[in-house]
Amino acid sequence: MKIAKSLLSILLLQVGVTQAQDLKLPAREPEVLKTKFQFDYWGKLELSGIVRSRSDKNVFWMQNDSGDQPRVFAIDSLGKFYQSARYRNYEGVTIAGATNVD
Repeated sequence: MKIAKSLLSILLLQVGVTQAQDLKLPAREPEVLKTKFQFDYWGKLELSGIVRSRSDKNVFWMQNDSGDQPRVFAIDSLGKFYQSARYRNYEGVTIAGATNVD
């Protein structure tokens, strides 16, 4: 009985592998990303999160909580930095209604 189950498992696995190999995906050129802006920022900037502002589509909020000191700050779509907000603990920072977040 064990031999029959093993052979059946191997057969089903082989059929699944064969079907997966026959799958043809459409040819598609790789997307080329273009740099919108570059910025230099003092300190060691290690972003832990970035989100587009709900009130201004040209502003992005970023969070840095490791590497140097914890900060929340905003940049515009051209890379201009705005005043940083400083807190001691960012664990409570959330986005209402956000899904698929870490």
